[in-house]
Amino acid sequence: MKLKFNEKIKDLEGNVLKDNGKELTLLNVTTTSLLAVFDDERIDGQEKAKRGMLAIKIHSNPDVELTVEEVALIKRLIGKTYVPLVVARAYEIIEEGGK
Repeated sequence: MKLKFNEKIKDLEGNVLKDNGKELTLLNVTTTSLLAVFDDERIDGQEKAKRGMLAIKIHSNPDVELTVEEVALIKRLIGKTYVPLVVARAYEIIEEGGK
């Protein structure tokens, strides 16, 4: 499955959201989520490495083909990392990418 990682995340009025002055894209949201550490998780080094390698893979080639499992992980972690509007917009882009 290929996702549109360069797609911008927009607010309710359709304006592109910014993070530290940079436009927020699905790529930013995805890599930030994959590299985040969550207080409610106790994951081992293998899982951390898996997430880190996936972030590197996506960042270096946003046109990469992802497995269903990788997309599910990305969605789960975005849901834990961001506020509802960013999650909703990211999920829209992800679900469109799978069509």
